[in-house]
Amino acid sequence: MLDLKHRFRLCEVRYDPYQMQASAQRLRQAGINMVEFPQSLPNLTSASQNLYELIKAQNLVAYPDPDLRLAVQRSIAVENARGWRIAKEKSSHKIDVVVALAMAALAVVEKGEQGRMRIGAIGVDGTVYWHDEEPR
Repeated sequence: MLDLKHRFRLCEVRYDPYQMQASAQRLRQAGINMVEFPQSLPNLTSASQNLYELIKAQNLVAYPDPDLRLAVQRSIAVENARGWRIAKEKSSHKIDVVVALAMAALAVVEKGEQGRMRIGAIGVDGTVYWHDEEPR
């Protein structure tokens, strides 16, 4: 993460505090803007619904990556009263990178960023980062 801070203008890292509190404290001390994003039903629904809308409107372009493709293929949408939520059919499936992508995409939309942005999504623990189009 510190390497990314030096290579890009890193705006924010969203994370689920459930498993990342200690790491978040260290990264915050290193000058990274850490933002808690608990994986609650309302948060996941907002992020999932936003990702769906971006894809539907063809406003999201993903780089070709076999791991990301597999995670997307293993993701399902579960409808609730507030909209759609990303889930997985089997507990053995790994879709963390898709949830991380949804969290990052929501951050960009909430901030009202204009133009093209690169969104980074780091899967295993749900950590998300996003940064501007051009490296420093």
